[in-house]
Amino acid sequence: MTDAAWSLFDPTGDERAARSWEQASAAGETGRCSAAIAQVVPSAPRTPERVVVRVTADRVVTTAAGTRYVESVFSTRVMLRQTDGTWRVDLAAVGG
Repeated sequence: MTDAAWSLFDPTGDERAARSWEQASAAGETGRCSAAIAQVVPSAPRTPERVVVRVTADRVVTTAAGTRYVESVFSTRVMLRQTDGTWRVDLAAVGG
């Protein structure tokens, strides 16, 4: 992820996210993502250095008692090519 994206990923400045994290931690829950799919958004503008992708995944949450439930998660993000040729996740894409 880019530095800008990481700065928004940290829940410490987001009261709601911090509260959710505290509740999940206190409950002893763990989570893992599976079935991840990333697709270039064909209608979004792109350049050789910038592309918009839509990512979907299933987040499998396991409670302390071993019960599992699945949450569908999705995000539309800008991907930026770095000078070394690698791609990094950047900020959320806002369309209109």
